[in-house]
Amino acid sequence: MLENINSEYFILARNGSAVYASNELSIGLVELNKLTTYVKASNTDPNDYMGYSVTLSDDGSTLAVGAFRDASNATGVNGNPFDNSMTNAGSVFIYRYDGSNWYQQAYIKASNTESGDQFGRAVSISSDGNTLAVAAPRERSNTAGINGNES
Repeated sequence: MLENINSEYFILARNGSAVYASNELSIGLVELNKLTTYVKASNTDPNDYMGYSVTLSDDGSTLAVGAFRDASNATGVNGNPFDNSMTNAGSVFIYRYDGSNWYQQAYIKASNTESGDQFGRAVSISSDGNTLAVAAPRERSNTAGINGNES
């Protein structure tokens, strides 16, 4: 909950390369608190680095949050997040806004989860929120290209 905010705000809008700024606006605490959301991992553990990387779709309805030190040994989408046998394997959480509430839509792990991969160290989401790119800078398979043998 936000408290003691005494600030003015303005809105930036972009149309192609042109950027427009609104006049300054005063937003009260009630309105500002409605725009604020607290998200937390469904498998909270110390030192997961949840939030090290964050990306929001252009329409503001899809949020991807990386936790590159998450230790779950799950693979793929919505696996078991509670077996912490893969130190620093990493994960990504997808949250969606349904018009009134945020909810966790997916818990994403690499398809070849291994300790130290740091999956989720960087995340990027498309403007419509339907395509996700995830970095795993320490992933060690020796395959090259797309859809190679990741093991």
